[in-house]
Amino acid sequence: MYVFNEQINKWWWKVRPLRLETRIQSWIKTYSTFYHGLEDSQRKRAERQISKLMLIKEFTLNSKKDYQLEEDMKTIIAHEMFRLASGLDQLYISEL
Repeated sequence: MYVFNEQINKWWWKVRPLRLETRIQSWIKTYSTFYHGLEDSQRKRAERQISKLMLIKEFTLNSKKDYQLEEDMKTIIAHEMFRLASGLDQLYISEL
């Protein structure tokens, strides 16, 4: 199971796409200028990728061991991770 973990997850996410909670989705729609610049299909992809990042990445603070980050902070971090990654994709595509 562990060896095929990534393939199983990809298959499962195709069958049951990840969705953002409504309050997190409303935060992104309200505060993200990057999100407003995307087309509808790109927005759906962004929502799926942000929810996937929030699920698979481990968010910890180095200063306190037992402190858990709130979902809002995870959303901000995952949003910026996606924005940076998509910006790098566009940069490399435009250079080719």
